[in-house]
Amino acid sequence: MTEAVAIICLVTTPDLPTLRNFLLHAARPAGTFSYHELQGFLFAMACSPEPVEPSEWLPVIFNDKPASFASEAEAQHILSELMTRYNEVNAAVLAGNPSLPDDCPVRPDAMANFDADAPLAAWSHGFLAGHDWLDESWDVELPQEMEDELNAILLTLTLFASRDVAERFQQEGDFGNETLENVAARAIEILPDAMASYAHMGRTVLAEAYAPVEQRRVTKVGRNDPCPCGSGKKFKQCHGQG
Repeated sequence: MTEAVAIICLVTTPDLPTLRNFLLHAARPAGTFSYHELQGFLFAMACSPEPVEPSEWLPVIFNDKPASFASEAEAQHILSELMTRYNEVNAAVLAGNPSLPDDCPVRPDAMANFDADAPLAAWSHGFLAGHDWLDESWDVELPQEMEDELNAILLTLTLFASRDVAERFQQEGDFGNETLENVAARAIEILPDAMASYAHMGRTVLAEAYAPVEQRRVTKVGRNDPCPCGSGKKFKQCHGQG
């Protein structure tokens, strides 16, 4: 009986892919995020100033095309794993200590993080896609000092998304006289602080612009009620005469 049960379990348990392998599979639509791009994208979603439901951003991961799940079991498995990753990122953001995931390593050679297969390059590209998708949520008028700070933060977080763009910044003098290698090394050094500042700005500073305005409570005073001024007279005989 034990062997029979074991055989049944073996037959009915589906061979489900990991999230990483699922995203890489040829069945996914062109433009689907890679695993590390997804990590950067989820960080951007977790820091959104305006609340955004997963149902809104999930299609972006698959380039707004059907994900082509092989079965309902696979869909439930992948979506569950995806939301687990998002919840981990969101928890770190709420705790005020976001960081790159442990399985998204930074290469020791700073310039190597621009390589197409570098995890940090993919993370930066995914983050950039997420921030751009939330562009309207971040379109809030800020004091010039805060606007400059946000631009510096974005430069750090998106630097490795494109080496061509980074080199163009250098050629145009945006980095002063510093070499791109020095800029890349410094960006890696301050990346945790930049992530924390971005999360704080999105979830705290800019979020106030989207907070519902509490309606002011107005207590209506009847004409025959005591006047709120404390005179002891009826309202109609005091401040209610007008």
